[in-house]
Amino acid sequence: MDHNKILGVVLAGGKSQRFGQDKSQAQLQGKILIDYILSEIIDEFNEILIITNNSISFMSSDKIFLAKDFKNGLGPLGGVLTAMKWIKENNKKYDWISTFPTDTPFFKKKEVKNFYNKI
Repeated sequence: MDHNKILGVVLAGGKSQRFGQDKSQAQLQGKILIDYILSEIIDEFNEILIITNNSISFMSSDKIFLAKDFKNGLGPLGGVLTAMKWIKENNKKYDWISTFPTDTPFFKKKEVKNFYNKI
């Protein structure tokens, strides 16, 4: 599998109803949650797309792009569809999408590498 054909997608468009605030912006040990996942995957993908419906803060990189859910209320699968539309609208050549939730501060990049090595 050509890893250059995979778009990394962080799903940060949720309502966070049970959490009570935007989970991507919650802080853990002085760092916002979305930056934990971004720092683990930034070197694994040519580009990363963040699907969000809010104005959010995140680490700076020219590899990171933002997209708003094309239709609200569709949940994570709506985020995946939004990523697929983004690929098409921007004439990208990705064959695969690898999604990550914004609220996974303990995720490590070795999991991505292990997964790709097995497929």
